[in-house]
Amino acid sequence: MSNSLHKCRSLVKSMIIVSTTGYLVSLLGSYIVRNNDATILHHIMRKNIEDIRSWVRDDDILVLDRGFRDSLDCMEEMCMETG
Repeated sequence: MSNSLHKCRSLVKSMIIVSTTGYLVSLLGSYIVRNNDATILHHIMRKNIEDIRSWVRDDDILVLDRGFRDSLDCMEEMCMETG
């Protein structure tokens, strides 16, 4: 399950949450290689891992790269503004 055909080696993913000041907020994981960034974020938000939904407030800005574009629907369902 952890063998990556793309990387040609074993790979385990984690999700690192960092503040805009560079402060390490949380390290979540290990996720198997077939989970992409959007799938991992979707899982974390739906299952409310580490009570993460209580961390997000109105007018907060989540800075995500293009690997998360498939999670926009999930964010909008949870009343988070995307753009």
